[in-house]
This record gives sequence, structure tokens and C-alpha cells, in this order.
Amino acid sequence: MNRTLPGKFDAPLMAVEDVRPAIFPGVAEMHSLIAMVLAMRSAPALRARMHELMHIADDRPFLLSRFQGTVWIEVGAGNRLRVLRKQVSGLPFVDIDQVLRAEPTLKDAIQASIGETGANSTAMRLLDPILDTRMFPARADMEELRRWAPLLEYAAYQSGAYAMVWLDAGRPMIVKGQASDAKRILFPYWSGMHVMAHLVFLASEPGAGSWLGEMARQFHWKSWTPSFPFLRERTMWLATCAARSAIAFGTSVIDRYVGVLAAAAHATKVFDALFGLTAIALRYPAEAPQIVAELQDLRRMPAVWLLHREYVEQMYRDAIDTIAGRVPAGRADNEDAASLGWRPGGRQGLATTAALRSDPMAMAPSGRLLGLSVLPTIVHAPPSDYYPAAGAKRVLHFSDEMIAQILSRAWKVGSATPALDS
Repeated sequence: MNRTLPGKFDAPLMAVEDVRPAIFPGVAEMHSLIAMVLAMRSAPALRARMHELMHIADDRPFLLSRFQGTVWIEVGAGNRLRVLRKQVSGLPFVDIDQVLRAEPTLKDAIQASIGETGANSTAMRLLDPILDTRMFPARADMEELRRWAPLLEYAAYQSGAYAMVWLDAGRPMIVKGQASDAKRILFPYWSGMHVMAHLVFLASEPGAGSWLGEMARQFHWKSWTPSFPFLRERTMWLATCAARSAIAFGTSVIDRYVGVLAAAAHATKVFDALFGLTAIALRYPAEAPQIVAELQDLRRMPAVWLLHREYVEQMYRDAIDTIAGRVPAGRADNEDAASLGWRPGGRQGLATTAALRSDPMAMAPSGRLLGLSVLPTIVHAPPSDYYPAAGAKRVLHFSDEMIAQILSRAWKVGSATPALDS
């Protein structure tokens, strides 16, 4: 299926209090999809209607196909439900989109069943954790949502894209606006960054690579990569999401990343492209020799950037060393990961206070750039480890002063590492 996001996202009006109105269309679609499937599972009358349409016995499991056969929902006995990417052979199935067009009254029956079963409130309970602007979702919340990922990922990515536009609209208010406006938008912007990340995290499952890669090849990569919306903010936890996003787009975007790297005129853009390519190389080792060769060729080219030359040269060195495994195992990666509070099996996972505050482009204790040094840890971490376990600290609220300090290194001239305005 050709899943394409609109070529242009019109920037929503900047509601400084909250990112959620800006992402409402995609979230409403996610809510509707979950509620419909839950009603199909739980409403006896609706299940009987589906059995009748498929001419099968009332107790027989069946499949619902959506999005031209790219998503399959298995509805089984005892309210059993699975969301799948492939058809289960031997089970009767119906394309729900075609049936809704052929049977107009079915839509009314679904809406009635949603009301009868309380599916709306259940759907909202599932989505609430990723829309919370004050707290991280718990690990169990994200794991439950990930089971729905094949059904939700397109709408989730669309919502994340609208959040990116909202952030773009708010950034000038902090960087160049009045002091009162800048202070007012600090926490909404900070929390909006993380809501965006939760949405794109949900859309970055390995099985989404085919449509993500297809989408990414349909436009020119000028100021965008799958990782840049996260890395531009210069915090390590968002960098973990940047790596996951780059990997989800897969090997088909290697040439696009190489093109961005070749044209990069700013150290942050260089870092982003190197970070994305290194993450892909670590996840897909068969591509590593090609990627290293590309990096070595570009490293020898005359630099178009005059500022931060030594800094950029270290980026190349650290990226190539990380891919090639030239750092002794168990040394730099573990040392730098420990500086972020990342411990194997830790209840906080990768969402530590240090990761929220640390800069991936800063020098790590090992003498390497932090983000590139800890990429092996990020790439090999299970998805559940990106989020804190139940009982761990999940508060996202920092003081305005701390948020301003974190954001200033990304945007303000004179920060310790190159800002985008420098």
C-alpha cells in the first residue's frame, strides 16, 4: 500500500499551552481505529453480524483486513484479539474497508457497539499515556500500545509530523521572541518534544520500514531526515528515539543520508547524518562496509564548513570507529552509558534524568562524542528499555531555568558546542 503523508503540513495556530490540539486529527484517527476493533471483539451482536457476512459459524475466529491487506486483525474466541502484519492462513477474512462501502448500515452498527461496550473509554485509556505532557509513559503502557502498532503507526507518524510543525512554529518565540513569551512557551515546547517522540516511537516498529522508506523516497531531503527532529534538540533521550527512527526507515534511505551528509554546511547537520548512518550500520551489519566506505570518501573531501572543523573531524572519526568496532568492547560504551545512568536491567531504562539533560554532541568521559559512543547500547536495547518501569521516576517537568539551559545549547551562539544559529 502506498502510504504517503501530505507533501505539506500547514502549520497549526500556536497554542502555547499545549501541543495536543495540533496533533488532534491523527490522534482522533488512532482512537477511532482502536475503538472499532475493540467493538468488533466485544459486542456479540456485531460479531454475529460479521459471522453472517462471512457465512461462518458463530464461534469461529475470523480476520479483518485493513489498509489494502497491510494490516490484519484476528478476532478469536473469548475476546481474543491480535493485530498482525500478515494474513493467518486458514481463517476466513473480510476487508473491513470494502464491507463498510458495501454495507452502509454496518457503520451505524459499529458506532452503536462502541457505545455499548465502552470501547471509547478503553481506547482513550490506551492513548492517554503518550499524550500526557507532565509524565513519561510507563514501560507497560508503551508495550500495550506497541501491540496495536500495525494498525496505528501511520496515524501515529502523521500526528508526530504535526507535532514537528507545531515545534517549528514555537521555536522562534523562544529564540527570538519577547522574554515573557519565551518563558511561557518553555515547558509546552519541552513537553511537546517528548509527545512527538512517543508518537514516532510507536510508528518506528521494524515492520513499518517498507512504507516509511517508500514515503521518505518521495521527496527531497533538504532540511529533514528521520532523525533530525530529535537530534536538533540535543538531549540524549531524544537521541535514542532518533536512532530508532533512522533504523525503522531502514537500509533504503542510506543513499539519502549520504546525500545530506555530503551537502551538510553545519556541524549539527553533519552529526545528524553520521548518527543516522551509524545507527543503520549497527542494526544492519551487512551494510556497514558500504557505509564506512562512504564516510571515508566524504571525510577526505574538502569541507564546505569552515567553522568547527576539528569538531566535525572527530565526528567522522568516532562514527567510523563505532561502526568498525575499533573501540575495545566493554570500555568506552559502558563508561559513557554509565555516565547517563544506563544500567542493564535498570528500572529507569534509557529515560534517566541524565539522559534528558545530557547533550549527544558533547564530549563523553571516554573522550568520544557521547551520542556516537553510546549508540551500540541504544541500538541493542529492547524497545521496552526506552521507557521507565512501573514505580520508576516518570516526571517530565523540569524548571524553566533547566529547560532554557538545555535548549540554549541547541540554538544559541556561544554554547559549548555548535548551535544551529552559529
